Amino acid sequence: MDRVLKGARVLAIEDDEDILATYAAIFEMMDTHFSAAPTLAEGMKLAATRPYDVLLLDRSIGYDSGLTAIPQIRLHAPSLRIIMATAHRDTDAALEALRAGAHDYLVKPFSAEQLRIAVARQVEARRLAGRVEALETQLPAESDPTPVSASPLMRQMLSLAQQVAATDANVLILGESGTGKNVLAKMIHRLSARRDREFATVNCPSLSAELLENELFGHRKGAFTGANDSADGRVAKVDGGTLFLDEIGDFPLPLQPKLLRFIQDKEYERVGDPITRRADVRIVAATNRDLADMVRAGGFRQDLFYRINVVSLTLPALRDRREDVLGLAEGFVRKFGKAYGRPARGFTDCGRDALMAYPWPGNVRELQNVIERAVILCADDALDRRHLALDISPEAMAPMPGGAIARPAVASAAVVEPMPKSTPATPPMATPTASPMAPPTAPPMATPTASPMAPTAAPPIAEPPEPPSVAAAGEAPSGLLRDAAGQPMSLDALEQHQLRAALAQAKTLDEAARWLGIDASTLYRKRKAYGLK
Repeated sequence: MDRVLKGARVLAIEDDEDILATYAAIFEMMDTHFSAAPTLAEGMKLAATRPYDVLLLDRSIGYDSGLTAIPQIRLHAPSLRIIMATAHRDTDAALEALRAGAHDYLVKPFSAEQLRIAVARQVEARRLAGRVEALETQLPAESDPTPVSASPLMRQMLSLAQQVAATDANVLILGESGTGKNVLAKMIHRLSARRDREFATVNCPSLSAELLENELFGHRKGAFTGANDSADGRVAKVDGGTLFLDEIGDFPLPLQPKLLRFIQDKEYERVGDPITRRADVRIVAATNRDLADMVRAGGFRQDLFYRINVVSLTLPALRDRREDVLGLAEGFVRKFGKAYGRPARGFTDCGRDALMAYPWPGNVRELQNVIERAVILCADDALDRRHLALDISPEAMAPMPGGAIARPAVASAAVVEPMPKSTPATPPMATPTASPMAPPTAPPMATPTASPMAPTAAPPIAEPPEPPSVAAAGEAPSGLLRDAAGQPMSLDALEQHQLRAALAQAKTLDEAARWLGIDASTLYRKRKAYGLK
């Protein structure tokens, strides 16, 4: 029993100071990591952010009921083993606790030996569950095609994805780079009636229009120089299966009518071949771009947009589902530890705090890369903050009451790029509130050239005058740019104006990003944070 409890992590939610003192004394002798919370709110926050093995939960905490809090605790910490401490000796009270989701119960007053036995039993149960989970991760993905998430936002999206997967409807997956759009596409295929047929991915930005057409539809012998034999494209090879078009926003405009025809009629021709062929293929597309905006700007066909957007699924950014950070990180540690034969098997408390404090602008892909690097370089059995090498501000790691770590707000999680030296000379406009993926109102395009073209150079902006060396007492320097009311513009207002001006005149998001001196993903996040079109 001593061996089992050594190193275990136990949390107690209890408002009786004498009982907490007893808990602390007992677990100190057993070399057990013990934490306590005097209120239900503090305890639930700790349970959701730290990987405890066992929770000792009082049935009544002040005016709060520990019994009614169990479902919420298990939602945010599904692997946590819960022992209900109650003063009720009747069988009904025990059954009530177990039905609510507790794994065991203790009747007050209980002895130190009873406490040790109950906690040790649950620690063993949790470790056994962890070993089973580790074995399950080694099985082929097809054996359990549905990802597990502790995030309510992610669970809602996955539930919708499962419903859609059972149909043949075309699906459009939206989300920032690195959120796992390809993983979701494969899950939809594995849950569909097409699971026994092929799944293929075409990365749209990586190919020119000519190469992409050949990749999709194939070619006839002699169709072009080097075409010594006829060849089928991806469409023919995945007949009966699923075709995943990654980054559909970069699909060449001249080729979009052929893709539209195939989606509508299931018909196509190989390059250089007049024979019309058919293929039964489900289309799943993904993008991190705003297709509705592209339709309005003439960069994407409206009719194609509607065809691929039968059902849209939005993958939340990792900063918006922090409940999954530790679970994903632990899975990556197991994966790369086994692949590279390295000793790392988990994280120190400091390592876990660092993972939770970091905003993860690169989402799951960044998390995976960070863990892979850390596992390779770490010679210990647990990854610490120094192994992760994350750039975290001291404010984000500052302790809060109850021992929790301050977490950055979702709105501030995006990476902030430095402002360009040049600043706009006019005040900012009102921020639009329309949804970024709302159906476009532009009429169907007859030809790509019907849309207005963006300017070839960035719009000229006024260079602000040099600020005076000395400002009047209590007054802002005269050199600062001001709004219509004559007040100095804030840095946020200046940034919004600069972003809005570039987005309004650029033909593409990439072009606007080049004007502003930032990358397209950063511009996408900033636009989303400010609610800009």
